Parts: sequence; structure tokens; C-alpha cells
Amino acid sequence: MERSDGWFLAIVGVAIGFICGIAWVDVGMPPNWVATYQTLITGVLAVGAAAFTVNAMHRSDDRQKELTLRDARRAAKNAVWVGAYFNNIYVELENVSDYFRRKYLGSSPPPLSSDDFAKIRAFRANLKTGMELEVLLAASKNFGTSMSGTYEVLKVLVQKADLLVRMGEKALKPATVDPIASKNLATRFISAVEDSKPVLKTFSEGLARLEGEI
Repeated sequence: MERSDGWFLAIVGVAIGFICGIAWVDVGMPPNWVATYQTLITGVLAVGAAAFTVNAMHRSDDRQKELTLRDARRAAKNAVWVGAYFNNIYVELENVSDYFRRKYLGSSPPPLSSDDFAKIRAFRANLKTGMELEVLLAASKNFGTSMSGTYEVLKVLVQKADLLVRMGEKALKPATVDPIASKNLATRFISAVEDSKPVLKTFSEGLARLEGEI
């Protein structure tokens, strides 16, 4: 019971004792003391009802807070493996930039190959899959300011990846195969990968710490 509820009940007890004392004094006299003190009695009963109501509301609020905290901790615990998923994306991107830089940023870049375009599509697919996981959506409700900011940056990176895929689809059309277009796409992809790596690392580490921060 909350301390304020205890004071409520103490006051009610004192008031009831006061009424009982008056009733005891009036024993043997005409039974009109109830009418005399009916306002006081009504007030005491109202205070008592309020005390019990407040106490019940406190218990309900405490229960709701407990359930909310339990759900938050469960979501944070489940998010640990999502952090591992994003860390795996980070690891897979470790050498991608160097590969595209060597192949497409020279003086005579080749047209974009379907295998290399598959790498761009995989980059987009991996990001989108991770961001759409229900476990992550549940855990995101418990993000602090820093994690929320990183989460929003990842959403922007998904949009950039979508744009890269559309550019690649255009570059692979037979009528528009162009080494310059391939070079531009590779440059944008390298930039997106380099932007993604520190964000992915920070995000995966933040998810790993989330349970302990709740």
C-alpha cells in the first residue's frame, strides 16, 4: 500500500472512532444523534470510499506498469539476435567497397555484370528484411534518443538502396548498357556501403545493450 493510502485510512479510522465516541456518549438518550451527525457520517463514509478507490487505482496502475516493463524487457531480449543479424550484414560488406572500387572506378570500367548487380540487390534485401522484422518494431518502442536516431538513419539507407536497385535495373537493359552508368552506380553503391557500415555496427551494438538499459 502507498504511504498516501495509509494516511487516508488513518484519517478515516480517526473519524470513525470520533463518531463511535459520540454515539457512546448518546447511549440512553433519545435516538436522534444519527440525524444530528448525519452530515459528518456521510462525509466520513465518502472519505473512506475515496480512500479505497484511490488504493485500487494505485494497484491497477502498478500492475499496468509492471506489465509494460515486462513486455519491454521481453522485446529487448528478443532484439539481441536482431543485433547479430545486422552485425552479419556489416561483416558481409567488409570487402564489397574495395571490390567495386577496383572493378568499376578505373579509367575503363566494364558494364555492370548481373552478378555484381545481385550484390546490390542483396544489400537492399538484407537491410529491408532486418528493418521489417516484427521483433525490431516491438523493440524500437524502447529506443532512447541515440538508438532512435540510428534507426531513422537506417530507414534512409534502405531508401538509398531502393534507388540503387532501380538504377541497376536501368543499367542492365541491353539498350542502355553503358560503362559510365556502371561507374556512377558503383560510386553510389560504394558510398552507400561506406555510410552503412558504421551505422550497422552502432545499431547492432545498441541492440545487444538494450535489455540491460531497461
